[in-house]
Amino acid sequence: MKESFFKLFHDGYGPASAYHMYMEEIQLKYENDEGVLADRAICPNRQDIYYLHKKFLNQSVAKEVEEFNANGKGHAWMQPYISSTSVSLGQPFVLVIITNLMKHCHSLQQAEELVYMDTTAGLDILNTPLTILSTSMSIGSLPLAVILTSDETAYTFSEALNALKHILPITAFNSHGPIIGPEVIITDDCKAERMALHNTWDKTTLLLCVFHLLQAM
Repeated sequence: MKESFFKLFHDGYGPASAYHMYMEEIQLKYENDEGVLADRAICPNRQDIYYLHKKFLNQSVAKEVEEFNANGKGHAWMQPYISSTSVSLGQPFVLVIITNLMKHCHSLQQAEELVYMDTTAGLDILNTPLTILSTSMSIGSLPLAVILTSDETAYTFSEALNALKHILPITAFNSHGPIIGPEVIITDDCKAERMALHNTWDKTTLLLCVFHLLQAM
């Protein structure tokens, strides 16, 4: 059953569509046998499917990260998602990526002086927040790092930023280094982001984005 769902996920099916495809095959194969349909080992419930889908994504992303690092395209690090239980707090999903282009952008003076941090959600079926760190110059915005997380809490952002510090080059932020960080970071009015940034780079000045400030007012 698990292998069947992993194959469907690999072919691009999401949890819901994979469930419908699988159940149609089971019903045809066993001719709606009530005993088979009641057997959870053969016919899992929807909650099981979403669990298997998350497990499949963790394995797939882990493989992609390994290949990314091996191919010399940059540096990435992943922390797999583990759900909390009555005896364990679990851990959030965190993926941090620094490409070779981003490493080059870190050598610019702008990367030392001013960094933007912005998070967008609702981009995929799991609603995974995507956070981009960037700087800017006359040609436009330049990327410095990409972060994906399972949620937008201060704890998760802190986990992600601390992981980012470990994969940033020693010359990050125009030789300011990953420990000190940039001089200024501009964000929207997200308390979780700002708290995590303060905990990570306490000497960095945090400013609010004028666009978001005017929009709120």
